Amino acid sequence: MRIHTEKFGIKTTNPLEGHDIGKTLDEILARSSIVDGVCHIFLPHTTAAIYMNDCEENLKEDFEIILQKLVPYHSSYVHNMIDNNAEAHLKSIFIGNYTAIPVTGSRFDLKEGQTVYLAEFDGPRQRSVIVKIMGV
Repeated sequence: MRIHTEKFGIKTTNPLEGHDIGKTLDEILARSSIVDGVCHIFLPHTTAAIYMNDCEENLKEDFEIILQKLVPYHSSYVHNMIDNNAEAHLKSIFIGNYTAIPVTGSRFDLKEGQTVYLAEFDGPRQRSVIVKIMGV
C-alpha cells in the first residue's frame, strides 16, 4: 500500500461562500499514481466545511438559504460573548470538516457532475485542505 499526502490553500473573500475543489483533487490524484484505494479530504478548521454535491449553481444557492434558516446570523449564541462567529462554528458542526471518496482505476468514484466543495462560513480567511490518498 502507498500513501500520498498533499496540502493546498484557498483564500476566501466573503463571509459565506463555496469553492469547488474537485479539479484540484483530480490533479492530486493524478500525481499520486494510486490506481485503487481511498482519498480522505480533511479541513483543519472549525468555521468551514467540506461536502459533496452536484456542481450546479442553484443547489449552491439553496444550500446557503437552508443554512441561513438552520443557523441564522446575528443570533444570541453564548459563544458570541467571546468571539462573534458562533453561527460559523455551528454550521461547520452540521456539515462536517472531512469526507472520503473511493478511487477505482485512477479515478474518483463520483457520478458525472458530482464534486467536492469547501464551504466558508467565517470569511474572508486563508484555509488549508489536507488530502491523503491511500491505496495501490
